[in-house]
Amino acid sequence: MLFIPGAKVVPWLYKWRVNARIYRRYGELMELERVAFGQTTAEQRADLLKRLDEIEKRIITGKLPASVAEQLYVLRQHIHFVRSRILQESPAGTDRRKQVA
Repeated sequence: MLFIPGAKVVPWLYKWRVNARIYRRYGELMELERVAFGQTTAEQRADLLKRLDEIEKRIITGKLPASVAEQLYVLRQHIHFVRSRILQESPAGTDRRKQVA
């Protein structure tokens, strides 16, 4: 009798846990973005870029089901957006964008 209610709860808990891991990265990204768009020094921007790399590495190397791949790719696009904005703010970022183009 207890098996049936448990069978309904387990998939929900699994999905919630997977989504919580993704949302945690979004929380880190939002915190980083708030700092990045304030007044920052070159050293602070370098540290922010390093932290962005760490967030992205955790996303890539994390073990998550393929069913959330779309969410992960969208998160990586958002990371790229924040990285671009940080690079735009730095004088070195201007030179770097010219080299890429």
